[in-house]
Amino acid sequence: IGTPLGLGDDAGVVVPLPFDFKFYGVFHNEVGISSNGYLSFGSDLTDFSNDAIPDPFDPNDLIAPFWDDLAPNNRGEVYHYEDPAGGYVVVQWDDVPRFADLATSATFQVILFANGTIKYQYLSMSGTLDSETIGIENVDGSVGLEVAFNTEYVHDLLAVMITPWWLATNPIVGTVPGGNNADVDVWFITDGLGQGPHTG
Repeated sequence: IGTPLGLGDDAGVVVPLPFDFKFYGVFHNEVGISSNGYLSFGSDLTDFSNDAIPDPFDPNDLIAPFWDDLAPNNRGEVYHYEDPAGGYVVVQWDDVPRFADLATSATFQVILFANGTIKYQYLSMSGTLDSETIGIENVDGSVGLEVAFNTEYVHDLLAVMITPWWLATNPIVGTVPGGNNADVDVWFITDGLGQGPHTG
């Protein structure tokens, strides 16, 4: 599983990355891990009150596999693992309950790959599962990808992969009513993109 971080309630720690991780166009060589189910390249690692994405309030520069008021000090542990070959980093919340609901048990992880891909994996999720934020958000909270917010979305053996770094659209968000259509411009960003097929 990796190295136990021993995080208390509403606590965080910054760890080095074995590669430069590109996130919203900026390279990072370290990441903060919060006990409350998120990573951040910013300074706020203690926020227990999850928000919708995007949102200008901290935490920003956010990678949120399951952001809510979690309590690894009551049960469970948060682990950090680096691939010996340097290709990826794993952070896992293992059997962690909610602060206000110790009957909840959440075992999930986020994997950061050297190519910029982000993967969320949910092994075992039980109890209260309709209060969480899942997604990513840029440095000032002006742009983000909200996968789920305060809804029953996660379940056992779910995986979510985010590969945003080589594809861009305009507009970046919108709604098209049934029976209608809308034009969307799509750019493929080939800088740093290797040869071969790419899916997203």
